[in-house]
Amino acid sequence: MKDTDRFILASALTLMVAADFLCSGCAERQGATKEKPVNKEKRAGEKEIGSLLDDLKSYKKGESTELIQPRSYRQAINLARKAIKQEDWSRAIEYSSRAVEMKPEAVLGYCLRSEARFKSNNMEDSLVLKDLETAERLGEMRSQDYEHLSSIYSTTGNTEKALNAINRAIKLEPDDRFLYQNRAALYSNLKRYKKALVDLDTMVSLHPNDPNGYAIKAKYLEGYGRDKEALQAYSEAVNRAEIKTDFATIEILKSRARLLVKLKELEKAIKDLDRAIEICDGDDDDLFGMRGHIYADLGRNKEALADFTRVIDRSPEYAMDCYRARSLIYKKLGKDDLALADSQKAEGLDRKRAEKPVFEMPVSKKRLEK
Repeated sequence: MKDTDRFILASALTLMVAADFLCSGCAERQGATKEKPVNKEKRAGEKEIGSLLDDLKSYKKGESTELIQPRSYRQAINLARKAIKQEDWSRAIEYSSRAVEMKPEAVLGYCLRSEARFKSNNMEDSLVLKDLETAERLGEMRSQDYEHLSSIYSTTGNTEKALNAINRAIKLEPDDRFLYQNRAALYSNLKRYKKALVDLDTMVSLHPNDPNGYAIKAKYLEGYGRDKEALQAYSEAVNRAEIKTDFATIEILKSRARLLVKLKELEKAIKDLDRAIEICDGDDDDLFGMRGHIYADLGRNKEALADFTRVIDRSPEYAMDCYRARSLIYKKLGKDDLALADSQKAEGLDRKRAEKPVFEMPVSKKRLEK
C-alpha cells in the first residue's frame, strides 16, 4: 500500500522564507526614493531566475529536464521537495545534498535527504540514520522524520530508542493515528500490552468509522490470547466494512473466519467466507481452500471436494494443501487410487498459496489423525 503525502515544511523553513521576503521588501523600500539604473548583470540574473522557474514548472509536470544547479539553500530545498513529490529519489538526494553543503547547520536538508533515501528502498539505512541523528542534534525535526528514525531503530533492535523517537513524532502530530499504531507495535515488542491497547484504542477513536483500525486491534487482542474481545473487535470491523466491498473487507472476513474456526464456530466461519467469496466474485482461490477445510471438519465431504477441486483446477501448481486435503477425503471414501494420485502430486509441489495468506488456516487434530 502507498503512503499518503504527509510531508510538510518545518516551521523553521517557513520563517526562513518569510525572512527572505522581508529583506527583499526592505531593499525595495530603501530604493524607492531614488531611481536606480538597470544594469546588465541584474537583467542576466532575472533571466536566470526566469529560466529556473520554467525548469521548476516543467519538473512539476513530470517533464524531463537537466539537473538544475541551485544557487541558494532555499532553491535547493524547494527542488528537493519537488523531486520527492515526483518520487525522483536520485534528484531529491542530489538537491538535498546541495542544501546540506550550503547550510550544514540547518536541519531540513538532512531531513529531506534522509526521506529520499528512506523511500528509495536502496538499503541505505545507515545513511538515513546518520542524516537523522545529525538533524536531531541540530534541532527539532518533522514528525515524519522521527517516524523514520523510529522505524530504523526498530529494525535494528533498538526498541527503546525507537519508542523515544515515535514519542517525539506523536508530540508533534497528536492526531496521526498511524503513529499510535506504530507505538502500539513497539509497546507490544516490549511486552507492555496495556499501553499497546491504550494506543490502539486511541488509533480507533481518531477514525471510528474505519474498519481497519478495529481489525488491527483485533489481531493484537488475538495475539494476546483474548479471543472473545478479538471477535468483538472483528465484528466491529465487519459492521463498518459492510458499507464497502473492497479488498480490505475480504481480509477482515478472512481473519474473523479463522478466529471463528479457532473458537469452534464453524458454521459462522463458513458464512464469513461465503460473504467474502461473493464480494470478490470467486476470484480468491484461498477462500475456497479455507472453506474446503471447514467443510472437511464438518464431514461435508461433497462440498469440501468441490472447493478443493476448484482450487486445484484453477491453480494446480499452488494447490499442495488442497491435493493433500482431497487425498484424505478420497481415502475416507475408499477411492484409494485417487487418494494416492493426489498425495503424489502434493509431494511434488512447494508449500505456497494461490494468494498471499493473511494467516495460516488452523488444521484440526481430527484431520491430522486420519
